[in-house]
Amino acid sequence: MYLNVAVDRFHYDPKTESPLSQGLPGVGCGEIDPVKVKDRAGEILKEPRVLEAAEFRKPENCWVVPVAWRSFIVIHVRVSADGKELIPDYRLMEEVMRHGV
Repeated sequence: MYLNVAVDRFHYDPKTESPLSQGLPGVGCGEIDPVKVKDRAGEILKEPRVLEAAEFRKPENCWVVPVAWRSFIVIHVRVSADGKELIPDYRLMEEVMRHGV
């Protein structure tokens, strides 16, 4: 979430307690401790950095800016073609609204 806009989701591996690189599927694992995951996610979310690069996606008519955690691209932020506003991940926004995450 950025300025109340869900921009993308990152996938988290509870076994390694770290995010997964974009493109890797989420991993299933038995039981997890939600408090531990929330605390670790809070730590992780202090570390990402916006990479000084962007790609233009014509079908969506937007720029896509990668955000990295350590050496992995963990999310992509979509920005309008004119660079003035963030484009939400609409499916994720629906999920956030539905579950109050």
